[in-house]
Amino acid sequence: MPAYLARRLALTILVLWGLTLATFVITHLVPGDPAALYLGPKPTQEQIEAVNRKFGFDQPLPVQYVRYMQGVMSGDLGLSLRTKRPVTSELGARFAATFELTTLGMALALAVGLPIGVASARRRGGAVDRLSQVVALSGVAMPAFFMGMLLQLLFHGRLNWLPLQGRLAKEVMAHSPVQSLTGLYLIDTLLTGNWPAFQSTAAHIVLPALTIAFTSVAVVTRMARSAMLEVLSQDYVRTAWAYGLPERLVYYKYALKPALVTVVTVVGLAYGYLLGGSFLVESIFDWPGLGQYAVLSILYNDYPGVMGVTVLYAVSFILVNLAVDLIYHALDPRLKEPGT
Repeated sequence: MPAYLARRLALTILVLWGLTLATFVITHLVPGDPAALYLGPKPTQEQIEAVNRKFGFDQPLPVQYVRYMQGVMSGDLGLSLRTKRPVTSELGARFAATFELTTLGMALALAVGLPIGVASARRRGGAVDRLSQVVALSGVAMPAFFMGMLLQLLFHGRLNWLPLQGRLAKEVMAHSPVQSLTGLYLIDTLLTGNWPAFQSTAAHIVLPALTIAFTSVAVVTRMARSAMLEVLSQDYVRTAWAYGLPERLVYYKYALKPALVTVVTVVGLAYGYLLGGSFLVESIFDWPGLGQYAVLSILYNDYPGVMGVTVLYAVSFILVNLAVDLIYHALDPRLKEPGT
């Protein structure tokens, strides 16, 4: 395991270096004057030259890249040209919002998709199996933004049960502001006993979380079903049936754990993708997360913001995949090193 972790760490450093280099070059090739963006409308030439000297925009690209990477190594991702705030603080606040939404959506997908996938494999060809395949195909075929708009139309436009957009109602924020402990509003409001803010947060997160869950439950259901069917065809499972072991024991002790190896791998990849690819959902629901920040940074040619989001996305995805690999090793005894 230590050798494996060392190899992964070396690969992580190489991937991050290549990704930051490619993103840095691409963002600097986009037409536009970062100094003019920073200063606002109608800046003077003297002001532009002063900003270029201050931030090093007048230096050659290799020099700018080296300076940027030196800042990254010390935790400094630069200053946003759009908001004029440190990118690190901007990302910190928004990552919590994205993490909360993505985690809840994936948890809902697992809670629904895994039992359906297992039940579908147990009753292959039955009504549950056919229904699960319809749900899975619908989740794969329907774009997330379309599903989100349908949910908005139904639960806000028609029924008026849930809020349309945002993370917290403005009037609640004014009278019962959230005391940030973790950045996760659901947890922070529970820990501080801020029930009005908790109710508002819970109501606001339902629709975007359901949107993420609907698209993710299709992946979980299909993978759980196919993994269970593959395991159920193995000789040791047939032997368990031949010995007359109870059906529940065969399915949930001998078949489910090996099947989870495949499910965990796919779910981990999907979760890592959602952390970096939920910008459509966040845009539809005006969710103040990383996706929304990335879109605004791209639209305004705020390359420090784009670079910061890219670095954070890459690190998050790599860490999620590392966690998946560790869980994979724990679930599959064939991958354990000799003597462990």
